[in-house]
Amino acid sequence: MDEFVATLADEAALRAALPTEGATDLTVLDCELGNALSFSQGSWDLVVADLTAAGLPRSLLDELEAGPCATVIDAFDLRRELVNYKKVLLHLFSECRRIDADLQRVLAHTFWQHSDVVEDMVAHLSAAFDGDAATERELEKIKAANGLGLTVQHQKLLYVVSTKTMMRHRGVQRAIHDARDILKAICLTPRHPEGRLPRRLREMPRSLYVDQALTTALAASTTLGRKQGKAAANASNHGGDDEASRDLEGSATAPNTGELGVGAREAGEADEVVPLAQRASREPLDRVLSAVRDALGWPAQAVAFVEQCLIARGGFKALAMIEELRRYVKILQELLPQISGAADRFRAAEEVARAKWHARPSGAKKTPVSDLEDWLSAAAFQGRQIAVLSGIETATAEHTRWVQELLARFDAHSSAGGDPMLNAEPRSVRLFVAGDDVRQQQSCAFVPRDFQLGEMATAPRSVLKTFLMPAMDAAIVHEGWPPSIDGCRTRVRAYSHAHALALGDKLPRSARHRCADCHGTFDSIWVREGVCAVCIKKRRADCSGSARCIFECKLAEQAWCPHSTRCFVCDAPHSCEIECRLGRGDGESVCAAVKALQPEVLCLDFDKTLCTTRNGGTPLPKSGRVKHTIDSELKAAALLHPFAHVITRNSHKADIEAFLRQEGLAEMAVHVVPKKMPKGQYIHDTFYSGDRAVGACLFVDDDIRELVLDPWLRTDQRIHRIHFVRAL
Repeated sequence: MDEFVATLADEAALRAALPTEGATDLTVLDCELGNALSFSQGSWDLVVADLTAAGLPRSLLDELEAGPCATVIDAFDLRRELVNYKKVLLHLFSECRRIDADLQRVLAHTFWQHSDVVEDMVAHLSAAFDGDAATERELEKIKAANGLGLTVQHQKLLYVVSTKTMMRHRGVQRAIHDARDILKAICLTPRHPEGRLPRRLREMPRSLYVDQALTTALAASTTLGRKQGKAAANASNHGGDDEASRDLEGSATAPNTGELGVGAREAGEADEVVPLAQRASREPLDRVLSAVRDALGWPAQAVAFVEQCLIARGGFKALAMIEELRRYVKILQELLPQISGAADRFRAAEEVARAKWHARPSGAKKTPVSDLEDWLSAAAFQGRQIAVLSGIETATAEHTRWVQELLARFDAHSSAGGDPMLNAEPRSVRLFVAGDDVRQQQSCAFVPRDFQLGEMATAPRSVLKTFLMPAMDAAIVHEGWPPSIDGCRTRVRAYSHAHALALGDKLPRSARHRCADCHGTFDSIWVREGVCAVCIKKRRADCSGSARCIFECKLAEQAWCPHSTRCFVCDAPHSCEIECRLGRGDGESVCAAVKALQPEVLCLDFDKTLCTTRNGGTPLPKSGRVKHTIDSELKAAALLHPFAHVITRNSHKADIEAFLRQEGLAEMAVHVVPKKMPKGQYIHDTFYSGDRAVGACLFVDDDIRELVLDPWLRTDQRIHRIHFVRAL
């Protein structure tokens, strides 16, 4: 210890011994709020390298690892689990949205408006109040009928089943969206103790979509109809359905600089001191440092150096993430019984309404039309709220279970009183590893065997495939497509070419999307890439075994994935990391791929990938213009890799090199690809055309064309590609 303390006392000698960041002279001694993102972080090995370089003996390092810093090591492991778990949730959310699109179309098509208003409402109410008891049996009859001879009651039952399926799915989708966004915010906990927590964390629980749904439900009347009930709910709702259904990727166009909290800060806060209430808690770090000082008896100078190392290398961040995770779990535990109670409140109201319905005078004509309207409106609103809250409750409870499991594993590994079965193999068993198709749970190595969120997210697929889609397909065969405008399917915004011409200016604005195949005009939910959903299904059937995109996009052959018969462009988000070696992800995905693949060459695009520049602009600031920033995670990947290269079409090579020097990446080579030459060809000619055998290469670009146009990139098994998308 004496030699270690002596080294710490000689700052010049200490700086000379410590590892620096890239080509800069920055060491952990220089870490502060403004440059925290410049340091490699996220691994205990980095802390070990700093301590060893400073002269700490192996025996004292062993004491540190087995004692106070065991918690830090476990915190790094839990951080890795959270990063992978949120990626699993992103896969599930993407699948939820695809299912939701199918449910929207089915819901619109199954709505059946009978010409007799009273008979229509009575059939609808009967399906709503009595359908649950006989749903499966009646659906089997509908399926056997194959679209022929269906009664009004059958049509209404299909609509009620579609509605309940969709609303429950919306609840599950909202819970998964919420879970993913909050875990993303937790992963963006600032590295430095003086940084600001992300807004979603600062504003919990109000920032949670599930809390917003609960607020809506509690404010709504259980006996009013849809319009009155929603009006009452919206009066107090501070997020609403629109907030919960935001486009996850569309709102993430800014560079990933939020981790620093105030280093990348919100506009106008460059010199602002962050209030303590908006910072991450220092208590976990202070406990570790107190144990180093008191339990191990280290002097103050040594403790201060350990603190500096932990802050620079992400130890503070990892410990603070766990505190935020505990706070998040506590909030979820408080919300769950409230969500259950809100659902029970609507169930009780539905039971009262059902009893009144069964006790009504026999004969539809004895019930006034106005009473039927109120009854139907209230029943529809009650059913919607029950389904949404039920989906939220089950998905949130399952999510809470697994977050608690992660925390329990951390606590067991970090304390002597933990589960001995867990402690037998500390830090060796992974729960979550983000993979290509986690929603199908094809391998228990990706998600735990009893992980239920995947089944919850895809549960509507079974109802769609078994009953709803066959019923819609049979109806389309017998009734024609698009449906007749004077028919009973009044919510299908679909018109034949002749009907669209006849309607002229009276054609609804929302239904002006034309199909290239059937030439019909449709609402946006029916059309994708200029083809309606029915014609898309026909194209897929006709093109089975084809090696071309069914939408005939400009990259019809190059962007086609034969393993899943999907197009990387038209069917995005799609990835095929194993067979096609083409994935899709953000900077974290790139870092994970670098660690997993250990590529010999790492090639990063510059514009809109490594840097926020676009269209070949200079990265250096100019008078009156916003300063460009670097993606912190791609920077970390470049620092991890000794042979990282910039492969760009941006001609400002000198400016790019100067920008990289400012960011501590002076050794990163910059290659400007000539015009009209594919980047794949340039990579081949630069790295693979010589006599030296070159191993794996990871190529990252935000432009899918650069990743698929060159045939060598697509066929050479050594080349792995990632379509870069910010802040997934």
